[in-house]
Amino acid sequence: MFPGYIFAALSAANYVKALSCRGAIEVLGTHKGPSVVPTEQIDAIKRLVAEDAVGEPYPHLARGVAVRVSRGPLSGICGVLDSRSSGYVFYVNVELLGRTLPVKIDADSLERL
Repeated sequence: MFPGYIFAALSAANYVKALSCRGAIEVLGTHKGPSVVPTEQIDAIKRLVAEDAVGEPYPHLARGVAVRVSRGPLSGICGVLDSRSSGYVFYVNVELLGRTLPVKIDADSLERL
């Protein structure tokens, strides 16, 4: 439902530790600090997951769709979506130096052309 997100109750001391975890990019919030997600919203998310009532968050990403990498070291590279690796990671066929190479890319880093 929220690929790439981790929900955690953090103390101020653990805030910095959370950012140092492998793969962590940022903590949801503003320049004043992290945002608090109300308990009611967390409970609603848990109910949706328990009822399997959540649809596919990336319906625009289907095999054969032209995509562009929107962030990361391959930002700007275009290719054709080939298949899903696992979870929200996809293989994108990218043409480089006259060859087509399958590249594993997180769905959050792809935009449909």
